[in-house]
Amino acid sequence: MSDHASDLTDLRADFIERLGVLAQAEGGSRNAGRLFGLLAFEGRAMPAAEIADALRIGRSSVGEGARFLESHGMARRVAQKGQRQDSLELTPSVLPALQSWICARRAAVCREFDDIIAALDNASNDLGAATVASLDNIMKALTILGDNTVDIEDEDNMFALVSPGFKGEMMQLPEYASGDYVEVKPLNGPSRVFWRWAGFNWIVHPRLTGSVGSGGTGASEKCYFYAQEMRMRVIEMNRRTTDRQP
Repeated sequence: MSDHASDLTDLRADFIERLGVLAQAEGGSRNAGRLFGLLAFEGRAMPAAEIADALRIGRSSVGEGARFLESHGMARRVAQKGQRQDSLELTPSVLPALQSWICARRAAVCREFDDIIAALDNASNDLGAATVASLDNIMKALTILGDNTVDIEDEDNMFALVSPGFKGEMMQLPEYASGDYVEVKPLNGPSRVFWRWAGFNWIVHPRLTGSVGSGGTGASEKCYFYAQEMRMRVIEMNRRTTDRQP
């Protein structure tokens, strides 16, 4: 095999696997994503046997992926001369169909987030009056969780759900943004992994209770520090935003 052919094979394999990971991250099937990547890379209709051989999966997995793509208008079955079975190809309208599915999936994720926020509201211990974000308040939340028998050393299960304003105030602390203190560097751009700092994995969401994004006045908004365990323990912090209003 020539170097060019080898490079093309490696490129195809990488492209297919990346599409599989992206599909899974969006709540879809990994095999459906890999099948999409294969059809997109080849640019032609392919029979099930060839697809199964290329992706190294069983016929049943090919059928499952094909049904997913067909149900969302991204692929269709076509008959080919000399073939007893239909082949699969991407539809001419595949890009609008893909965009529509991604938008619908992300809207569903936002609704799930709203349900999670509502559940956090009902399970919270309040830190007290609204105040600006600070390292002291974060340590207070961590201490309260620890005092309530939460294993705060198990950082894989410790989370902070905060607003963009909270993050903006914390970004002014060297301990929060400096590469000397954190594994994921926020000033390098968006991260595809959780941003872990001060014992918590950080999640930023614009529609927390009381925020402008959720229909609040913007005077204060709730942020949450919690342990994701069988009996979830939640600490609620009211962040004062009045000082930040234009």
